[in-house]
Amino acid sequence: MSTKSQWAFFSVVICVGVISAWFFFVRTPTIVVPHTSACTEEAKICPDGSTVGRAGPACEFTPCEVPVYNWIVSDSGSKSRAGASLATVSLSLNGKESSVGTYEGSCAEIGVPEWPLLEGEKAGLACWFETAGTEIGVFEEQGRLVLKKAPLSVGKDGSSIARGAFEVVRILGSDVP
Repeated sequence: MSTKSQWAFFSVVICVGVISAWFFFVRTPTIVVPHTSACTEEAKICPDGSTVGRAGPACEFTPCEVPVYNWIVSDSGSKSRAGASLATVSLSLNGKESSVGTYEGSCAEIGVPEWPLLEGEKAGLACWFETAGTEIGVFEEQGRLVLKKAPLSVGKDGSSIARGAFEVVRILGSDVP
């Protein structure tokens, strides 16, 4: 092979190598695979008894659903020994309804300026007949929701209402409100 032929052959090999390298490094799209990390499968128990897990790039707990409380009061059609009508009360917590009980008199939701909710109380209802009644409340205690009730009575001055002495009815959870 002559020197000219050798130079021509090496020139072609070099050109093919440069063109191949250009197609491989420049023309081939680079695919960047983002680094994903799996979050731990811990669960946080929300006050209403539901659970949330970790999500997002920082693996933070997703926010708990904001509880929606609705009192459902209906006339039971009966009268107590004192002649008061009886009201059947249910609580709907995030759409899950459960019976709370039957109480004398008429019932009204509390949480207004004249009758504020107590510390830790999230929702309240007062059922009243003449000079006494029952307060039913949903309280948040130690990160969970608790249904409580307490007797109500007219104070010694005749105009104030005595509240307190709550007793736990049940702990509210995700499967049984």
